[in-house]
Amino acid sequence: MVWPWLAFGLLLVASELFLPGLVAGPTGVAALGTALLAYWGLPVWAQFLAWVLLSIALILLSQRLVPKGPAQLEDILKESREARAVTAIPPGKQGRVSYLGSTWNAKCSIPDVEIQPGQEVYVVDRKGNTLIVMPTQLFES
Repeated sequence: MVWPWLAFGLLLVASELFLPGLVAGPTGVAALGTALLAYWGLPVWAQFLAWVLLSIALILLSQRLVPKGPAQLEDILKESREARAVTAIPPGKQGRVSYLGSTWNAKCSIPDVEIQPGQEVYVVDRKGNTLIVMPTQLFES
């Protein structure tokens, strides 16, 4: 029963790049931990129970890392404005950027501009948990 937990865990951890909310990643890490318990020979019911409990604990722990209010997020945004696109950001749609050590939903401030993966961007604003970004070359010109 080790391989299914490993595959499930890796799939969830990888999907955190595309599914916002810090839920898929922690549940994937919990599945990887459960694979270790399965390797040690725990029965299937205990593996499932361990996965559920680990998932809940890791989700709660990861939620503590997310800024709670606008003032706390504003303090973070003042530290740095530079980010890098992780996924493409199509015109008028959302993508993901790497910013201050984690990935965020992001949307380009110019509706008809596409941002490519790996492209440097500046954070110019935020709307909820979505960062509003602008390509570095447009910002500097």
